[in-house]
Amino acid sequence: MLKLVVNNEEKKIEEVSLGYPHTHPILKLKGQGPTSWDWLSPMESGTEFLCSHKSQQSWLLTNFTHGGKKEGAVLLIPTATMNNHTSWIWVDPIEFCKVFELRGILEIPDG
Repeated sequence: MLKLVVNNEEKKIEEVSLGYPHTHPILKLKGQGPTSWDWLSPMESGTEFLCSHKSQQSWLLTNFTHGGKKEGAVLLIPTATMNNHTSWIWVDPIEFCKVFELRGILEIPDG
């Protein structure tokens, strides 16, 4: 079951059941997500999320899957090209979070 959480001034939380199994997106609107601290490192491996570049005034969101951590670095996998391992990138999470803003969590892995 997919549960969509929408922030709304009239209603704080509106839930819409769409019938998809095991997916609970937590969508955040601009300015409501973490902005300056490392939000990437504590994220669970396998989490699919949306982010946007802070300095570009754009509607474009980037979809990544958290691939895990090793020695302080985080593996980011572009979700659209997940099967192409050459598109996977290792990032410094602190520097990444200075440039990119978390805009939404689409899926958190079970267990």
